Amino acid sequence: MNKMDLKKLDAELNVKIIESLKEVLKDKDVKIIFDIPINELLESSLIMHGESNFRLTKSQSVNEINDLNPKYMKFIRKKILNNTRELNQPQAIKHVNKKTKYLFFLRPFFGKKIIKTEITTIVYRINYNNVIIDLPKSDYDRMNYYTKYVYKLQQLHRLNDILGINQTFNVVFDDDTAAKNMYNSMYDELGDILKPPYKK
Repeated sequence: MNKMDLKKLDAELNVKIIESLKEVLKDKDVKIIFDIPINELLESSLIMHGESNFRLTKSQSVNEINDLNPKYMKFIRKKILNNTRELNQPQAIKHVNKKTKYLFFLRPFFGKKIIKTEITTIVYRINYNNVIIDLPKSDYDRMNYYTKYVYKLQQLHRLNDILGINQTFNVVFDDDTAAKNMYNSMYDELGDILKPPYKK
C-alpha cells in the first residue's frame, strides 16, 4: 500500500471531487435540490446520483475579536505599532494594550481602548459523502453555475415532454478541456499519486 501525506490526499480529493461532480451533472438522472437559506447558510445545493451525494455550500461565519479603538491610534507611538508587524491579531492587541497604559486618561473622552469587533468571513465548501473540502470562491462559483445550468436544462426537458417535443442535449462544460490539461499537468508533477482518466 502506497503512503500518502495529508496534503497530497487533500489535493487529490479536491481535484477528483470537483471533476466527479461535473461528470455526475452530465447524467440526465441526476437529482438536484436547492436548500432555503437560513441563518449562517447563505446558499446550498444537494446533487444526488446513485451512492454519490454532493453538497455545495456558501456560509457566513461571524467572529468577535478584540480590536484597538481607532480613536486612540493618533496617540500611540509608531515604534509600538511597528513592533506588532510580526504578531498575530490577539498578540498585537495584547502588546499595544500593555505598552499604552499611559493613555488611561483618554477613556472618559474616547471610551475603552480595546473594543469588540465583528469579523465576517464567507466560507465555500463542497461535501462529498461527508468528506468536506474547502473551496476557493472561483471553484465554488463555477460548480454552483454548472449546477444551476443543469437544473434549468432538466426543467427544459420536462417542459419539452409536456409539449411533446423530442429534444436531446449533450452537456459540455466550459472548462472540460482545461480540466484535462490540469490532470495531465498534475500527473507530470506528482507522478503516480494522481491517475488521470486519460493521458496522451
